[in-house]
Amino acid sequence: MLLKQLDQFLGVVNGWNNTNVTVNYACTDAGSGIASCPQPQVVSNEGANQVVSGTATDKAGNTASASVTLNIDKTPPTITLTSPLNGSTVSNPIISITATVSDNLSADSARENPFRMACLGVFL
Repeated sequence: MLLKQLDQFLGVVNGWNNTNVTVNYACTDAGSGIASCPQPQVVSNEGANQVVSGTATDKAGNTASASVTLNIDKTPPTITLTSPLNGSTVSNPIISITATVSDNLSADSARENPFRMACLGVFL
């Protein structure tokens, strides 16, 4: 008997799904035939290393199992500007902006990402 999971991963980036995932199964048996095959499973909970399993049974009572490990993160990261301070007035046409990016699941928890940007006026 053969049980194979057919994963429908939409929106996968670096091993992380940013949408719900449906796991489908394809069951075949050349002997007695399939008695039961797992129904599609929709995984909607966010989290890392979620194991989804299914077991098929043939008409002779034999079983076969398959599993897949999923990572789901549907929450966007947050960006906090740390420099210049909110409401600061800048007059230099080139300023350095520093921000902290946080993501509790699919990325580093916090990291400094400075970049340069041409700007003149009030930083809001």
